[in-house]
This record gives sequence, structure tokens and C-alpha cells, in this order.
Amino acid sequence: GHRLGEASGLGNLGLCYRALGDLPKAIAYHKAALQIHREIGSRGGEATQLSNLGGILSQIGKCEGALASWLLSLAILEEMGSTRATKVREWIADLEVRFREDSQRRGRLSAARRNPWQVLDSTLKELTAQR
Repeated sequence: GHRLGEASGLGNLGLCYRALGDLPKAIAYHKAALQIHREIGSRGGEATQLSNLGGILSQIGKCEGALASWLLSLAILEEMGSTRATKVREWIADLEVRFREDSQRRGRLSAARRNPWQVLDSTLKELTAQR
């Protein structure tokens, strides 16, 4: 119903703000859409918003948060049997290749693998506090 439409609209606004380069607003809209999708049990919408957040977090150098987002999205997409899982796997592999030589960053990526929700939440809180 209405909540799904609201979540879709918020996600679309997130895409628009990302395209305009206003990444803090884009993050805020994707985060709001993610929350609604989670509340109403829209797994596909949840996976989409997690993927979108991961893309933005990767773009701004918050790679641990990006990995956490993509891992969460991938788990849902695999559970759903979605072909979109292949693309998310590619993003994860690209991210891990970029930081293979950076042992400090590799350790933080391991933390994202162990506790993805915790890493994503702390990354988003950190970004909100910086605004």
C-alpha cells in the first residue's frame, strides 16, 4: 500500500540527489526508504536500498560501510534467488581487490563481514554527525 509507495518515492529521491551530487541528502533518503522497507517486510526494496547506500558509501570512501551494505543486500538477493546478486558480488570483489594490500583497511573490512548491520549503522551515524 501506501508505505511501499512512500518507500519507493524516498528511494527515487535518493537516486535524484545522488545524480545531483548531494550525497548527504541521497544517503538520508535511501536510509529512510530502507527503514520503511524493513518495517513492511519488503525484502526486494530492502536489498535495493542497501545496494544504493553501498554505492554512495563506496563513492565517498567509506568502504567498510559499503561492504557491509552490499553483504546485507547480497544475502537478501541470494535468499530471493535474484539475478541482481551477481552484480553485488562483483562490487564486493572489486572493493576487496582495491584494498588487498592495505592491512589496516583489510581488518576493518573483516569487521564489516562479521557484523554488517553494526558497521553500517555506525558508518551512517558517523556521517550524520558530520553534517
